[in-house]
Amino acid sequence: MMKRIIQILAALLVVQLVITVVVYWPRSSQAGGGPVFPDLDRESIVGLTVSDSEGNQVRLVKKAGSWVLPEADDYPAQESNVTALLDKLLELNTNRLITQTPGSHARLQVADDEFVRRIEFETQEGKAYTVYLGSSPRAGATHFRLAGQDEVYLAGGLSSFDAAAQPARYIDTGYISLPPSEIVRLELKNAQGTVTFAKDENGDWTMEGVEEGQSPDGGAIQALVNRASSLNMTRPVARMEKEACTVAEPQAVVTMTREKEGQTNTYTITVGAKGEDGQYLVRYSGAQYCVEAAEYTVSDFINKAAPDFILTPTPTPEAPATPAEGS
Repeated sequence: MMKRIIQILAALLVVQLVITVVVYWPRSSQAGGGPVFPDLDRESIVGLTVSDSEGNQVRLVKKAGSWVLPEADDYPAQESNVTALLDKLLELNTNRLITQTPGSHARLQVADDEFVRRIEFETQEGKAYTVYLGSSPRAGATHFRLAGQDEVYLAGGLSSFDAAAQPARYIDTGYISLPPSEIVRLELKNAQGTVTFAKDENGDWTMEGVEEGQSPDGGAIQALVNRASSLNMTRPVARMEKEACTVAEPQAVVTMTREKEGQTNTYTITVGAKGEDGQYLVRYSGAQYCVEAAEYTVSDFINKAAPDFILTPTPTPEAPATPAEGS
């Protein structure tokens, strides 16, 4: 009897597997397939919003022929990064139909309220479209669905990585870019105090306040200079004159002096408070915008103190005692 029950259960499992394969195996659309957006071209798209399941969202619009981030005072986006996503959207087709069952949307993560990415875009004629990107059954393949339709298809050229919901995907994240070799003086001020470094006539780093028997750690100083002269952001916030860029109580202030071709310029980096998202507000006097930066990017400015830049002398071992004569 038990053997018979096992056989029946095995048969049911096989039937279930067959049904699953039939339902979810990619197949050609009954209509023969074709472009999802046959009447659209890249130049007609003037607005783009990408959201993810974690609540992140980035909005881009086209103004005067250029893509910008409107929520960051029209910070310029990199044209090639935006158009790369638009081109992949316009290449979507209905050649590989996965399912037409609404009950499968949540499972494939293309439901209205359960998705990996939601991509919304608008044309200059005022038409709006929404595409849901879902799970990836294998490398180079992603489920997708158009809002208002039950059909789920498989995309071969578009993935959630292509449609990031973070501004960093669509901008040049380089915020400060100065040649480290041209920095001749740096002052760091934070809760630990103020420490100042300067290059001597030989190009070596010196440090104010070094006591007799101590020497500055040139490598540690150069690492700080490198960090300050080449700093990346996670996202732009606003134009420098806006209230969002105000730093009432700086966590750190870095002042750099640059010499180039006989000219001297001074730049200041001001690090503000840590936000709820774990990012720090940063102002740079050489930029038009304030930005947010990751903690690891600014932690040295906030935490480093004078002792971190002083070499610890290696103790000289004591000579062994000479045995007394006649012992």
